[in-house]
Amino acid sequence: MLRAVDRRCFAAYGAEPCDGTPGATANFLGLGVMKIRHSIKSAKTRERNCLVVRRKRRLYVINKKQPRYKTRQG
Repeated sequence: MLRAVDRRCFAAYGAEPCDGTPGATANFLGLGVMKIRHSIKSAKTRERNCLVVRRKRRLYVINKKQPRYKTRQG
């Protein structure tokens, strides 16, 4: 049974987490949180659909088919 707070989190998808912890809403919805690594060399070879993208002076590994592989460097 969902508490009223959890229902508000679920209804407000994309809003700030209700309990104050980083990524609480994303974890509640099963989306996961982006990993932050010093080196993304091994992350880019984990799955063949992984792409390395540079955005705003940061390197990201994104994967549209398996979002759990998303990673940010630095």
